Amino acid sequence: MCRTALLLVALAAFAPTTSVSAQEEAGEIARAFVVKAKPGMGQKFEEAYKKHVAWHEQQNDDWTWDTWQFQTGERFGQYMIRTEGHHWQDFDATADFQVADGKHFMDTAGPYVASTTSFFSRIDQEASRMPADPPSIVQVTSYLLHPGKGAQFTHVVKKLNEANAKTNRPVFSALVQTLSGVEQPSYAIVSLHKNWAGFEPPDQATMAMLVEIYGQQEAEALRKTFYDSVRSYSTNVLVYQPELSYRPSSPTSEE
Repeated sequence: MCRTALLLVALAAFAPTTSVSAQEEAGEIARAFVVKAKPGMGQKFEEAYKKHVAWHEQQNDDWTWDTWQFQTGERFGQYMIRTEGHHWQDFDATADFQVADGKHFMDTAGPYVASTTSFFSRIDQEASRMPADPPSIVQVTSYLLHPGKGAQFTHVVKKLNEANAKTNRPVFSALVQTLSGVEQPSYAIVSLHKNWAGFEPPDQATMAMLVEIYGQQEAEALRKTFYDSVRSYSTNVLVYQPELSYRPSSPTSEE
């Protein structure tokens, strides 16, 4: 199984999208690319990719393109570039632009790239608890489930978020389902942090919180259901790279 695929598609979750017009509701689909620079070419790749970001601005692109960098694991130092808030038909409507986008990327940053992979994902808004501000650091825990266990896994995550909210526990996360490129069923819980200090565990342990809200019997049942759903899991950390990201300017209204 490609665990990294779960990591990179999981980041479809947490920034307000500007990829659709104000009259159109944002979609749940995200596409992500993981880029590995050639050995010793990381700085040159970044310089070239900044030119590609500038190209998006020159084209008045109305999609967001956020870049994150792996801080742990086998992908350490690699880049994850993702666009979120889409409907499937958006990819049909922009097919010609995507061709031009890919060509410009290869002409500028391509010479410094060793490999690229791409995946799609969707966020489950009902099973997510979002912070007021977009995070700058995320921890992605990727889960490969037993077949047919997606619904019960999602149920437990919803109950956990409800308990976090009821106790005002400073824990925020997004539940993301991968849609292609990995062994199924695959999900990821993206823990959202403002800074590294956010990784300090809450004063109250998770199980103690569940017991407080749901009682001992239900809390133990939720924990059992969660672990009975999971075949395997892995975790990793990524940090946001604003200088390598593109966000379209908000339109200004004329007086």
